[in-house]
Amino acid sequence: MLEFVFISTAEFVTSRIHSIPVCKMNQLLWALVFCALLFDYVIEACDPCSCEWDSDCSGQRANCKNKALTEVPSTLPSNTCALELDNNNITSIGDNVFKNLTKLEELKLTDNRITTIEDNAFSGLTKLHTLYLDRNMLTAVKNNTFTDLRDLFNLFLSENRITTIDDNAFSGLTDLKRLYLDRNKLTAVKNNTFTGLRNLGFLILHFNSISSIEYNAFKDLKKTLGSMVLGNNKLNIVKDNIFTGWTRLRELYLDNNIITAIEDNAFRDSTNLKNLLVAFRGKNGRELHRF
Repeated sequence: MLEFVFISTAEFVTSRIHSIPVCKMNQLLWALVFCALLFDYVIEACDPCSCEWDSDCSGQRANCKNKALTEVPSTLPSNTCALELDNNNITSIGDNVFKNLTKLEELKLTDNRITTIEDNAFSGLTKLHTLYLDRNMLTAVKNNTFTDLRDLFNLFLSENRITTIDDNAFSGLTDLKRLYLDRNKLTAVKNNTFTGLRNLGFLILHFNSISSIEYNAFKDLKKTLGSMVLGNNKLNIVKDNIFTGWTRLRELYLDNNIITAIEDNAFRDSTNLKNLLVAFRGKNGRELHRF
């Protein structure tokens, strides 16, 4: 006849432990100590932020939002793949400040007070695909700012105070697909501004004060760009050849400018253009015609 003997969990665990050889026990204890130290390191290394595993980028996502930080923390785990620094008080990004975060794929610096980005600030971030610098106080985009960001797909520079962009400032961003420069203080688009952007498909420039576009300003974009938004600027004339020969351009928005004339060959050979929004205005600024 079967007899059932009931013992407590504590008694069962104790009996199991006593049955383990001493050498095995030592190994087990060292393993537990190592795990505890490793756990403490991860938590400690992320201070003052909070970190959690992000399966999308196979690493740590560091949440450093709303911490009143004045600089980028230097104690983040080396396997950080996404870093959120939104809504802080950072005023400048020093050179090589992210040098230990080579696995970063997404970096958010939205809603800070950034006025200066040193040369090579993002050096080493060869895996970065999305960079948010919108809603800061930048006044210029300089050469060497985006060194090493060869895998960058999305760059957000909206709602700054940008008045100038150096020649070739974006030349290293050969894989960039989307560039947001809306709501700045640009007055002109000059030759070589977008040099090297061989894969750009989406360019947003609305809500600036652009009144002139130089002849070769978009020459490197003619075979790749699919959509451009230039509305809410101060363009007066759409000149010949500015939008000529754009093989992939499907959407072009020029609404809410002060356009009074479009020259004959302005859109010649842009055969894929499907959506064109232009508003003509009279001398008094009133809209006369839209198409």
